Amino acid sequence: MSKQPIRRPVRPAVRKVVKKAPVDAVAASSAESSNEIEELKSSHTTTQEEKVVPQTIESKKIEPSPVAPKQEAKPKRSVETPSVPSKEEKKGKNMLPLILVLLILLGVCGYLGWSLQGTKGELAAIQGEVAQIEEAKVNALNSAQAEMDVMEAKLTELANQSADMKVNNEDLLSQIEDLKAQKAYYARKAAQGGSGVSLAELNDLRAKLDKQSQELLVKEEKILHLQKVNSKLSGQMHQLIEKQGKMVSELNTFQEKVNAASILFLETVQPSIINWKGEVVTDEAAQFKNKKIDKIRIVGTISDNKISPHGAKEFWIQISDPEGNTFLDSGSGGGTQTDASGETIRVTSTKNIMFDNAGEKIIFDYAQPKEYKNGTYKVSIYQEGNKVGTTEFDLY
Repeated sequence: MSKQPIRRPVRPAVRKVVKKAPVDAVAASSAESSNEIEELKSSHTTTQEEKVVPQTIESKKIEPSPVAPKQEAKPKRSVETPSVPSKEEKKGKNMLPLILVLLILLGVCGYLGWSLQGTKGELAAIQGEVAQIEEAKVNALNSAQAEMDVMEAKLTELANQSADMKVNNEDLLSQIEDLKAQKAYYARKAAQGGSGVSLAELNDLRAKLDKQSQELLVKEEKILHLQKVNSKLSGQMHQLIEKQGKMVSELNTFQEKVNAASILFLETVQPSIINWKGEVVTDEAAQFKNKKIDKIRIVGTISDNKISPHGAKEFWIQISDPEGNTFLDSGSGGGTQTDASGETIRVTSTKNIMFDNAGEKIIFDYAQPKEYKNGTYKVSIYQEGNKVGTTEFDLY
């Protein structure tokens, strides 16, 4: 009895898959395609094992069994071999790169979104810091403005005090003008919200204001010292003025006394007449006949005076008739004058003499063009507006 060839059972799964659905009816889903590919691989492996077994039998020169024609392995090989991929497999393979690209894009987008969120946070923080810096700059500018206002007021006060003390204040006035220009500049910057002003510029402004404040303190101390000195000098000056006023008053009093003492009073005033013959007639009783008068003569003798300065002296004479009318000789300087008391008076005539305190005499002659009236005549003589002698005489 001949030996039958060894048959190895074919896996039912492979036969079942082959009979269940041909290659053209495979589902389009990627998961089922993968399962079928795995099954095809298993079937292909089984087929190869079947090939190997007959070769072994032939090597032993065993004749094939009559049942061998029942095996239909060859047509199965062409169906089970995955050498030609289907359209669905190609489509699945083509989508893998696209899926990878999409995944990469999603990852990149996620990273970019995360980075954008972080950037937004950093930008918000930077904007907050910038806002704080701008607010700090505005506050610094406002503080500097207030400090410059106080400084300008102090400088103006010091300048006025210097002017009151007659001290040169041009330097203070120049500083005030510079400070006003600075205030106007930084006021414009503050109105713009601090834009255009750097922190370095604000630091320089702060340093400059500190320096000016120190200089202002020095100037205040200097002005204070000058005020104290000026106050002391003012007190001394006030005392000197009081003394001077007292001395002036005393000097005026003394001058008044000197002036009064320097007036040349007349020791005697002697009336007389000159008759038609040219003779001078005197009388102790000062009574003269009216019919013999040609001129009236008044002679005054100056008293001794060692105080009055020597030189030309002016005298006025006033002769009034019994009715109180003053004779007027315009040819010899007669007219109106103002006496020492400020009163306006009429004088008959004026005369100048040289005084050297030698007992000089002053002589007035007056000729009446018309007839004299009988009665008492009064005579007054003035020197520098002061009445220095008087007398009377009678005509009958």
